[in-house]
Amino acid sequence: MFNSSSIVALAGNSGVASLRVEGYTQALLDLQDYEELVEYHNLFELASVRYPNYYPPGHPNANMYYLKQTPSQTVENGDRIFIHSMRSTFSKKEVLAYLASKGATMVPDMESSNKILINDRNFLEWDRIEKLPTEVDPLIARYSTRILFDTIKNDIRKVRNLSREIQTFDLQVYDNIVQLLESRTKENVKIACILIMSIDWTDNEFYLFFLFSKYSHTIRDAVPSQITGWSDWVNTQNIASIVHYPPIDMMWRFMKKFTITLEQQQTIKKYL
Repeated sequence: MFNSSSIVALAGNSGVASLRVEGYTQALLDLQDYEELVEYHNLFELASVRYPNYYPPGHPNANMYYLKQTPSQTVENGDRIFIHSMRSTFSKKEVLAYLASKGATMVPDMESSNKILINDRNFLEWDRIEKLPTEVDPLIARYSTRILFDTIKNDIRKVRNLSREIQTFDLQVYDNIVQLLESRTKENVKIACILIMSIDWTDNEFYLFFLFSKYSHTIRDAVPSQITGWSDWVNTQNIASIVHYPPIDMMWRFMKKFTITLEQQQTIKKYL
C-alpha cells in the first residue's frame, strides 16, 4: 500500500511511477489472460480419453486433442440467439418466425447472445488438433451454448406448415383421396397429395398410415417432392419410413379376407 511519503517520492519521479503502475496493470492483464486460457483448455480432452480403445497410450495420436462433446441446447422463451450459420434450404425469415414462436429473439452479435445457432452437425467436435491452442477462439469458448440447426429444423417446418390452410378430417374427403390414388395417374396422385397435406390428421393417424403403406409406390412414382411444401410436411409427420415397408400392403390384403369384430381386434392387440 502506498503512504503519503511514497506518493510524494513517486511524484518526484513520474516516469518511474508510470512504469510501476503500467507494469502492475500489465501483470494483472497477463494473469487474466492466463486464467482465461487455462479455462479455455479445459474445453478440450486428449484423444486417449475420448477414444481409449482407438487411441491407447503409445498410439501416435493418443496425445492429440478433441473439443469435448456437449449436448445441443434448445430454444427457450427469453433466449437471445446469435445466428452463426444455418441451412440454405431455410430462409432467415422462416428461422426468425420460429424463434418468435418460442419467445426467443435474434441478436446481431455473439457477445450479446446467450445461445448460438450453428448449422454444421459435426462443427468442431470431430476436428483433431496436435496441441492445445495458445489463443482463445470466441466461438469455441461458447460452444457449449450452441444450438445445432438439425435439432430444430423440423420445428421450423412445423411453423412453416401453419401458413397453409388446414381442414379437419372428413371421411368423404378421405374417400376422394383414395379414389384419386387408385386412378394412379400422376396428376390425380399429386392432387391427392395436396389434399393429404391440407388435413389435420390428429387422432386419425391410422388412416394416414394406411394411405402411405398401401399407396407408397403410387405416391413416390408421382414425384410429390415437386409439390411446394411436400418434403416439409412428410418430415414433420414422422411417416417417411412407412414407404420402406411395402409388405404392410400384404397385411391389408390379409385383413380384407375376414370380417374382424371389435372383440377380435381387442384380443389381437394384446399380442402386438
